Amino acid sequence: MKVIYKKGITITIITLLAILGTLIVVPTAEETAEATEYPLNVQAVEYLDVTLDGTGTLAVTPSAEGTFGEQTVGVTISGNAGNGYTASMYSTATKLVRTASINNETPEIATLADDNSGNGYTSENFPVNKWGFRRVSGEFTDGGYRPMISNNFIPLGYTSAGTNSHRTTVSFGTKLDNETPAGTYTITLNFVAVANRATPQYMQNISASTLATLMPNVGDTTILIDNRDNNSYKIAKLADGKYWMISNLDLAGGTALYSGSSNVPAGYEYEPYYTLPASSTSGFDNDGAAYAYVYNSPNKTDSCGSGCYSYYSYNAATAMSGTSISTDNTDAPYSICPAGWRLPTSRTTVELAQGTPGSDFYKMAIHYGLKDSVVNEDPDNDGMNFCTLGGDCGTNTVPRFLRAGLYYGSTFYGGGPNGTYWSSTASSSTLAHYLGFYSGYVYSAGNNLRRYGFSVRCLFAG
Repeated sequence: MKVIYKKGITITIITLLAILGTLIVVPTAEETAEATEYPLNVQAVEYLDVTLDGTGTLAVTPSAEGTFGEQTVGVTISGNAGNGYTASMYSTATKLVRTASINNETPEIATLADDNSGNGYTSENFPVNKWGFRRVSGEFTDGGYRPMISNNFIPLGYTSAGTNSHRTTVSFGTKLDNETPAGTYTITLNFVAVANRATPQYMQNISASTLATLMPNVGDTTILIDNRDNNSYKIAKLADGKYWMISNLDLAGGTALYSGSSNVPAGYEYEPYYTLPASSTSGFDNDGAAYAYVYNSPNKTDSCGSGCYSYYSYNAATAMSGTSISTDNTDAPYSICPAGWRLPTSRTTVELAQGTPGSDFYKMAIHYGLKDSVVNEDPDNDGMNFCTLGGDCGTNTVPRFLRAGLYYGSTFYGGGPNGTYWSSTASSSTLAHYLGFYSGYVYSAGNNLRRYGFSVRCLFAG
């Protein structure tokens, strides 16, 4: 199939057929001299098929200021893989190359440069004489056009269980001016479907290279499992280049934290370093461990429903490792996160002015619209549209920090308007820093009592 950009581009798309499994014919072990036929054991075939639809033709007439054009192609995966499958796209090249040379030169059209925001380009700000793609599916939806990265598998869609058919769409866009020589330009794109492995991917001690394979591009997501309770969490590569949980941590009350599965020190393989207290909707009125936690709160009133999950005091979130810290901008060394993951850091203006790099929360937030500069991280002036950062503004928004509210004492507050997330960073013996959403503003270095019950998300520590 060809996608033709007249006066510009042809994208040649190769459709791959992924066949998984084999028809096996096995004679039975029993055999006698009188036998003239062998009974057969037949193993069913698992298969996947990739098909493309759409006209595949786009006419672009260049203009002096540049003309934008796009074409959408549907990608349908059909099959019976029992564990579901993932559809991907990849290319060994990034440039569109003219099929015929001019004066012994071969004109090319380069792919987009990364805009470093994770948002991509729209038809309005699309650079001239560039091309890119945009995915539109329930699992991977791009806000704008993105660059092609060579030799990287770009996820298009996935299913977690067997299904007969799954469809996603990919749009190809370009903007051409009169400097582009007329003709046909090509690039080979490969569409592949791969059956999911029966063995799940766990959060505990997953490698950076595995995460990079699962999520090569900003905005890509995957599902990982916490082996402490087999809860599944959605993970995304955010615009800061790091891997974050984009659903809230939800450990059950009484969970014991051991070295092999939790972000606690070595030497606690047989005896827990810390055990979460029993869940209670009362408490959160002192800094002790006894009233530090509520599991899957029934009192939530905001729009994120069961996705809000649990609430923790600062001391509980840090697995009590922050209890004795009384110095501002000091990070607790451990947490209730899975092994290989940690709580994000937070910092105030003074530390940054002395040359300390911006905190995890701040560096992540500036890529999604935070107005202050890195050198002036002011917890009282981090104004931004919190919908840009997530703010429960849509199920496909990344990083989708939720306005899950908080607990103080025995009361649940702010579900819907407010969201609060603990960092690892203490502020004093009774205070700690957090990321907060309040009426359209984000505070990347807020400061509040440790006894409050806030949400928790973990960051890959590698």
